[in-house]
Amino acid sequence: MLRYSRSERVYVLVWLFIVPWKADSLGCALRSNGFQKGDRLGIWAHNCAGWAVALVAAARVGLISVLINPMYEKDELTFCIVFLFWR
Repeated sequence: MLRYSRSERVYVLVWLFIVPWKADSLGCALRSNGFQKGDRLGIWAHNCAGWAVALVAAARVGLISVLINPMYEKDELTFCIVFLFWR
């Protein structure tokens, strides 16, 4: 029988239940704000739980995730935003 520590069990429970639930909630909010399948969503966040939830939500709704480095300076960020909304 496999033995898992308490922290490993909590980690698995979070990824199996909480992240999909929050991702579905965020996905519904994105859809209600006018995002359609195939639209681009810029995600500007550090490596955290919110970043993962936003990535999963975008994938579940059918959006294209554009991951933006939070360390970008003003010129780099301006270029990303212009390129993100340019079709």
